[in-house]
Amino acid sequence: GLLRAIEGKQTGSGAGNELWAFVAPEMLSKLNRQRDQTPKLVLPSAAGGSASNKDYFLDGPIGAYQEGSTAIIYVAARRGGNVVYAIDVSDPDNPKFKFKLSPATSGMSNLGQTWSVPKVTKLRDGTTSGKVVLIFGGGYDIAEDSGTHGTTGRGVYVVDALTGTVIKQFLAASDGSTISTSIPSDVTILNVDHDAKGFVDRGYVGDMAGNVWRMDLDDPTSTTNDPAGWKLHKLANLGTRKFFYPPDVVMGATYHAVLIGSGDREKPL
Repeated sequence: GLLRAIEGKQTGSGAGNELWAFVAPEMLSKLNRQRDQTPKLVLPSAAGGSASNKDYFLDGPIGAYQEGSTAIIYVAARRGGNVVYAIDVSDPDNPKFKFKLSPATSGMSNLGQTWSVPKVTKLRDGTTSGKVVLIFGGGYDIAEDSGTHGTTGRGVYVVDALTGTVIKQFLAASDGSTISTSIPSDVTILNVDHDAKGFVDRGYVGDMAGNVWRMDLDDPTSTTNDPAGWKLHKLANLGTRKFFYPPDVVMGATYHAVLIGSGDREKPL
């Protein structure tokens, strides 16, 4: 139930040893079950047995930012919950809590289970260094487990990677359509104009209702790249399909080819 940091060197003093471990406060109530080993996980078919749900902890992907002497990791929870923890590991032996994203965060009340990698990138902001942001899907709605499209986890978030402030939630498209189901998928991000500084200006993602969306992350009319000018477009509606994984995008000379695979990863059979 812990997030563990391990000394990664292969030889020498301390190689492979644990450096530190972190227990998210949301997980504390689950630890006593592990300690007491009750209730145990048993098959319903076992004599006198009854099914018990498995406990999940910080079960999600981890994004990372490193520039100069600064290093931050962004830890998602997947089935463990609807949180993302930012931990400053600039000194890997002395980690520091930086911020937490959750439904209590301003602008994130609809955050679902955090399955999407919090991808770190830079956007144009009128400065030479650009703005460091996190881009990730709104999360998974557990209603999908029972075949129902839930609305928790709708949209795509863009968050200041250094402060945790929500910059933008993509929900409504320019044609009037809206993202109506959860987005557990990672987001594919691109530097379409091949900006020499590497600033990202476009994103693609699929949702749980067979839609593929395109996000424009640059407002060409604004010298500071005003988020109010960013646009969401419905690229395709491909019927009754679920998209758990991000698309691949091939940038050709005259068009971009978007390749995406569908399927329900939670019910593989």
